[in-house]
Amino acid sequence: MSKADFDALMKLAKDKKTKEALEVIQEDYCSVREKKNVIKGEDILKLKLFGYTFHMPRRCANSSIDILSEIFLEDHHQKMAGFRGEESSVVVDVGANEGYYAMKMKQNNPDLKIFTFEPNPMAFKMLEMNIRKNHLKDVEISDVALSDMDEDESFQLVDEITAIGGFRIFGYRPWLDTNRIREIMVRSAKMDSVLSDAGKIDILKIDVEGAEYRVLKGAEEIMPNIERIVVEYHGDEMKEKVKKYLEKWEFELIYEDERECGDYYFVR
Repeated sequence: MSKADFDALMKLAKDKKTKEALEVIQEDYCSVREKKNVIKGEDILKLKLFGYTFHMPRRCANSSIDILSEIFLEDHHQKMAGFRGEESSVVVDVGANEGYYAMKMKQNNPDLKIFTFEPNPMAFKMLEMNIRKNHLKDVEISDVALSDMDEDESFQLVDEITAIGGFRIFGYRPWLDTNRIREIMVRSAKMDSVLSDAGKIDILKIDVEGAEYRVLKGAEEIMPNIERIVVEYHGDEMKEKVKKYLEKWEFELIYEDERECGDYYFVR
């Protein structure tokens, strides 16, 4: 996250406590990224921004702030027409993290029905808190890991970084000590199993640390009900694999970010 992003958030902050929280996060961000320090503690920071109150554990906030700025300042997952949810009814958020994408979509269209899935326990706790404390209606939350099978699976996470986690943590982060990665068991399920009654899905958003293809394979029965899909890809091999798979379902790629882990947008 750039200094310009921090400056932009600071300008948007209207109250003293939010500004103080942002100063703490910026200091922690530099401490983690430059010195590889680990932030400890159970304090929950509250940031009043964009008409919401965001709740972040301080120990994770240096990574959570990245996602918040990407979604609310840079419109990640919503850059293309038809992907902002303004004319949609149902959105599925796979890899919901702490709830920022769902919150932005509800801001774009308060009438949306949103299904969210997040298996990381700390991220799920914050997802639940952010939805409940901001009084958002018609947002269903689940701690199931969507996959291509219905059974318990091993899931990798880092306790102080809710922004990353998956069946296998993808990619090289020079600031991350890989010894901090640990594994837990989570319940996984096919989208076909948990959303069989959802009906038409206007937007499916997927951000799952390299498990994109498995999520889509688990949605074969409901795939005809999906109109638009935005996927954050993780690596060129997965990018091509997902593209070929969705083309078989008559989806057209209309835009892709030119970076290692970027969004690409598909429509029927």
